Amino acid sequence: MTEVDAVAFAADDVLGKQKHKRKQKVIETDIGGSTELSEPVPINTNEPVPYESELFKGTVHLHIRGLGNTHEGKFEGKKRFLHIAFQGRFKRDVKASDFWSGHEWFNVSDLVPTSVSDSGPAPCGPSSIRTAGCHTNELAGMGLDNTQASWRRNLTPHSSGGSTAKRFVNIGYTAAAKMFSSTTRVCPSTSNGQVAGFLNPVLASSQLVNVAVPGQEPTCNPMTAEKRRRWFDSPANAGSVVLSKDYVYTYHVWQHWCNISTYRLQLSSLLSLDLCQFSEGQPMQIMAKDQSVIEMQRLRFVAEELPASETGEYSINLLLWHKRLLFNDPPSEQHSLRGRLTNGVSSLRASWKGMLANK
Repeated sequence: MTEVDAVAFAADDVLGKQKHKRKQKVIETDIGGSTELSEPVPINTNEPVPYESELFKGTVHLHIRGLGNTHEGKFEGKKRFLHIAFQGRFKRDVKASDFWSGHEWFNVSDLVPTSVSDSGPAPCGPSSIRTAGCHTNELAGMGLDNTQASWRRNLTPHSSGGSTAKRFVNIGYTAAAKMFSSTTRVCPSTSNGQVAGFLNPVLASSQLVNVAVPGQEPTCNPMTAEKRRRWFDSPANAGSVVLSKDYVYTYHVWQHWCNISTYRLQLSSLLSLDLCQFSEGQPMQIMAKDQSVIEMQRLRFVAEELPASETGEYSINLLLWHKRLLFNDPPSEQHSLRGRLTNGVSSLRASWKGMLANK
């Protein structure tokens, strides 16, 4: 956790960071004048944010509903909780059938740096954000220190090894698979029961896509194309198309299931689930990557339980951390999962009875 992170978290509840592989050379970017990809990514800004990855160079717009700096007009009349748009050029050609997006289940310990104090190394929480060092005085700048910070990962039922979290992720991913595209891929589970990933072809799942020659790319939303989504949902069709490095690509993606401002899964207007109960400290991921390397190494990395993030090249890879991932809830809010679900179902039943009584 850096001082910049502390300021960002103090200003709002959600912090966005661009994740890069360990030991990867840091690519220069002009986000906030910094040359580190681990700097916080601005959220709900009017200006495009330049970024660069190993596969893609361009700009990103990230809008999240429910934050202090949210532009309400962006979400007016819409159900969505998140809207992201990225535009730019690939550094090499990529087969459309190999270009996937979704969420990967990370080993949180790989994302957690070491806190250095006078008494020696101590674990930082899963939301310490960056892959470099995390120091005690930096935590103290957020009102945290090693004695005050009660990290979820060590103290709550959804920590590593929690069977409830694993079952929820496996069942939830599988049940939701066909809602996104007919070719949705739920990656094989590792031997400890965790789903490795939930992926969709980018061109079959993005709401808006535009392809333009350099200099003619749109400055606003391109037209929607339901026909394009259906066509690229076929592996045979997607395999015949190459995303060329000679063109500028614009992608828009949004979703209305996960309320990132509260870190809850919104099942209906009356029922939501606390993602902190199931996420095992996982941040919310926004990514798109070339899967071709993974396809060649699938048997090897599943057998060796290598995380999906260790293979493939990303065009974008953002991790969104909520403050609620940092701490245990106050004792007054520490209800069991069964209690939360029971209360939600009871409220739903009461609402149904009320509606029937009014008819």
